[in-house]
Amino acid sequence: MRDVLISTTKQLAAQWNAEAASRRRFTPNDAVADAIEVCASELVTEMARVDQATRLLTPEEYAKANRTTASTVRRCCARGELAGEKNAAGDWMIPRDARRVKRA
Repeated sequence: MRDVLISTTKQLAAQWNAEAASRRRFTPNDAVADAIEVCASELVTEMARVDQATRLLTPEEYAKANRTTASTVRRCCARGELAGEKNAAGDWMIPRDARRVKRA
């Protein structure tokens, strides 16, 4: 779902850029085309930020980013101390922004 949303949004930005280019064939100095290009650029930038922020990490990637070991990450996921979900292959996938919650 996430990948579909990101892909669809990038296609929309491409369509906006095509529309701006089409308008410029008739009038090189077109304020509307300028606005369309700015919006498309901002949309692409924001989607890149969302893509980066929502990417799921493997235990190895998460461990490297958080200065711990992959086995500790897997153990924390199994105990419910770290948000993670298993993929179809049975490997843990952890959200980039997940934080460990100590058990009481």
